Amino acid sequence: MGKMNRARVYLGGVLAGVFIFFADYVLHGLLLGADWKAAMAALGKPDTGQNMASSMALFFAQALVVGIAAAWVYASIRPRYGAGPGTAVRGGLWVWIMTSVSPGLIETALGLYPSKLVLVPLVGDLVIIQLASQIAGALYKEAA
Repeated sequence: MGKMNRARVYLGGVLAGVFIFFADYVLHGLLLGADWKAAMAALGKPDTGQNMASSMALFFAQALVVGIAAAWVYASIRPRYGAGPGTAVRGGLWVWIMTSVSPGLIETALGLYPSKLVLVPLVGDLVIIQLASQIAGALYKEAA
């Protein structure tokens, strides 16, 4: 078992994160944008657009963290499960559970959002994180 190739973890993770950022924009911005506006208004957080740049920066940072986590999990489990898409699926499931399912349970318990804004992103994030994990896995190679 060789050492983890950190450069490849970061490369794959950043590319996976960029993919997550744009895919999340399609899911949350285009498909669910009106629902999010209504939910924020119901919470007393009207959409004024004043913090859009800082919000986008934080969403991008979060996507990078998830992408790098997906790459790291893939690289970590690869020696046990072997290289390839099946290992990326396994790793992606764990990343999805930690980054989507766990917060979704908390959001549901607190009653923060309508169920549509919890359930649709859960399914969408499963697909997005699985694809991001495939990207990260395809770019990962063990250190020489």
